[in-house]
Amino acid sequence: MIIETRSLNIKKLVNHLRKMLVMTACFLISCKSRQFGDDGASAQYFGRQNPVLISNQNCGAVKFENAVVVWADTRCSTLASKDNLVGSITANGLCLQVDRPFSYREACRLFKAAGSDERVSVYENSQCIVGRSPGGYFSGRSMCDDFPEDGRLFSSYFSNGSCKIFDGPKSFKAACILTKDSGDTAAVRFSPTANCSNPVATVSSRTNCRTLKIDPQLLSTYEAQGQCKKFSRYLDSQAACQLFQSAGSPDAVELSEFSNCSNPLAVVSKRTNCSYLPKDPQQYIVSYSVAGKCTRIDTPATLQDACQTLKYGGFLGNNFSW
Repeated sequence: MIIETRSLNIKKLVNHLRKMLVMTACFLISCKSRQFGDDGASAQYFGRQNPVLISNQNCGAVKFENAVVVWADTRCSTLASKDNLVGSITANGLCLQVDRPFSYREACRLFKAAGSDERVSVYENSQCIVGRSPGGYFSGRSMCDDFPEDGRLFSSYFSNGSCKIFDGPKSFKAACILTKDSGDTAAVRFSPTANCSNPVATVSSRTNCRTLKIDPQLLSTYEAQGQCKKFSRYLDSQAACQLFQSAGSPDAVELSEFSNCSNPLAVVSKRTNCSYLPKDPQQYIVSYSVAGKCTRIDTPATLQDACQTLKYGGFLGNNFSW
């Protein structure tokens, strides 16, 4: 009897050590933090990405050797769409019990951004209840069209350490467009109203503007660095993004058609890909502003040429001149 007990204890120890080895190998070899660049022409940094473990077990009973590991750039379509319903997800050392059954593919789409340093989580309640599984996670890499329009509406989101309430219930896609870049402290919010209320999109200097798709409406204002400013003319979402996505950057440079730097035509920074800016032979930049200091340009330049020459002006500060 003593021998049987010892044998049982040894088996438990072996199983425990096997789990520990699998978990250690995962996090030291294939699951260590990674960095990603934008899929667009200009590779831009999206912060550290940690792995997310999707398991068909509940928290406290997760078997790591049976869990699926996903990343922010995982192609979820390769995962099973049936069977193996998910019971929990583990990210950043925290296990969350999912509040409804998901296939591995669905769970991947909803939760793969949970490992991002700049993750944003959305909730159907208005308190961002911690400890309960959110409806989903977004990050700067999220493709908003990938999220399901399943009738669920979200009332709040958690970003940068605080819970914020939407101005009205948002669908998955609307919530994604509005919040996915809000984890970036240099984010810019676009609004169709004169006082920057009811924003419809949030972008940053690394947003791929070509993927920004919202219902057709003209935008009139943007909020950056705590200030609400008006566009010089009404813009659609992609044009607003291309011209003003760097407005929240600490090294932002405002480009203006007027000698007093008023009503900037665009805001650029060292991250700006100038070739994406519109080509208009009738528009010339005659002044630029860095940190509130306005400087006139001796020779007017097109928007793309001014961008190429001035985009590092905010980065170089007082050491820069036209």
